[in-house]
Amino acid sequence: MYYKLVFFAVLLLSNLAQAENLLGVLQKTYKNNPKILAGREKYAAQSSLQDQAFSVFLPDVKMSYNQGNSEVGKINSEFKNMQVSIEQTLFKGGELINQYQASKEALNAEKAQISLKEDEVLFEAISTYLEVIRDREIYKLNEHNVRILEQYQERAKARYDLGDATKTDLAFAQSRLSATISEKLRAAAAVVSSESSYQQIVGEEPINLETPQSIAQLPTTLEDAIEIASRNNHALNAANFKQKAAWLSAKSAGARLFPTISANLSATFNNKENIDKQIIGFNVSLPILNKGGSNIWKIREAKHNAGNARYEYLDAARTTKKAVKITWKNIEVAKSTIKSSQDAINSAQVALSATQQEYDLGTKTMLEILDAEKELFATRVNLTKAKHGHIILTYRLIFLMGMLNLENISL
Repeated sequence: MYYKLVFFAVLLLSNLAQAENLLGVLQKTYKNNPKILAGREKYAAQSSLQDQAFSVFLPDVKMSYNQGNSEVGKINSEFKNMQVSIEQTLFKGGELINQYQASKEALNAEKAQISLKEDEVLFEAISTYLEVIRDREIYKLNEHNVRILEQYQERAKARYDLGDATKTDLAFAQSRLSATISEKLRAAAAVVSSESSYQQIVGEEPINLETPQSIAQLPTTLEDAIEIASRNNHALNAANFKQKAAWLSAKSAGARLFPTISANLSATFNNKENIDKQIIGFNVSLPILNKGGSNIWKIREAKHNAGNARYEYLDAARTTKKAVKITWKNIEVAKSTIKSSQDAINSAQVALSATQQEYDLGTKTMLEILDAEKELFATRVNLTKAKHGHIILTYRLIFLMGMLNLENISL
């Protein structure tokens, strides 16, 4: 009873509210979902790291100031001096440029991860949107089925009172009605569950949702879908950027074995604010053995990290290709299921009509007509699930191809 009241309250509000289409829901999700907002903040924080990486190309400027008294013998004098020094690295074996390029690729990887997270949330919103519509439609089918079986129970009781039906027919009708009521309660619980998921993702109650009338155009062949996914899949792109960053980091680590050349300029100002001493020079340093050869081990570590990133990219490529193939096949199965379910409904309706006529003539039993009604109900539920499953699978393929953006969402 509770689920029924909740459901009717939702239906009442739905009739009073303006219809909500899928595009509008996804726009709200994109603007307000906490996971998406958190990802944007994380990307903004990562962007500052690239600025930090660029700072290694800038000179190191230092200034020091000294003031005090010195006493030599009986002579006491006050001194003031200031020193300014500038040091600029000119060459470091390619370590700095590779380090900077690695930071750019790492930032690209982070951007791809954020795009992946956004697409995951949008796909969740699409799924829950369609699940709410599906579960509400299934609830309506259950509600209609209860009304039909209530009529059969009344009919069986009336015929039993007239002596035209047996007690067994009446018991069958009552049993099926009880089972159907229980099924309707489960359908109502499914509605409450999907609506709760919708509210969690979108951030508002699902009021008067519209079933999408059309969806984005898919590629004509599986090969085209795989090719698009290989270019645009965000998880695959993130893995690719990570392997590039790891390879550049390995090159940066290897450059530590090369000499470092830097230029420096320093000037010291005396008490009279004149330049007392000025030094211009170049420094060249060559690492021979740094802390027992720690640079060697760091180079090996960086190379292994690059190898690991490479294999992770290859694994991501295979995983993406497999997912596209499976989803493509499931879409074809869903299309076939929709057609077979529609054919099954037509056959079940013909069978039910014939069974009802034969029951009126006394050649069919109440159990047979109840079975025919059950078969028709099951085919209608299967068709509802197949239609919505096909739409969800279509958007999953769009997600895998990295094309799940607001421009590709149907109105």
